[in-house]
Amino acid sequence: MGGRNGHAEIICFFKIEGDAEPDSLSKVVIQIRDGVTVEVKAQSASPDLTKCSGEGTNWVHQRILIAKLRGLDTPRKFVIKLGSVVIAFDLDL
Repeated sequence: MGGRNGHAEIICFFKIEGDAEPDSLSKVVIQIRDGVTVEVKAQSASPDLTKCSGEGTNWVHQRILIAKLRGLDTPRKFVIKLGSVVIAFDLDL
């Protein structure tokens, strides 16, 4: 995804310190990192994300999808699919 400065960015899940059940995202944050320096540009432990948990084949296939949700020329949002939960984010998380 192109960032505000025109450089590529990385969107990732990142586990923070602490114990959590293997099927829980209670200790996971979403991060946007600079594609060149890998520096964290934004981070969120959104309650919509951290309350998610699940099991089975649909759960283990979490997805991050770049999206054009407002019809702009450049995608400025992304969607996370966690099992049956879908959460939309903008660049400010």
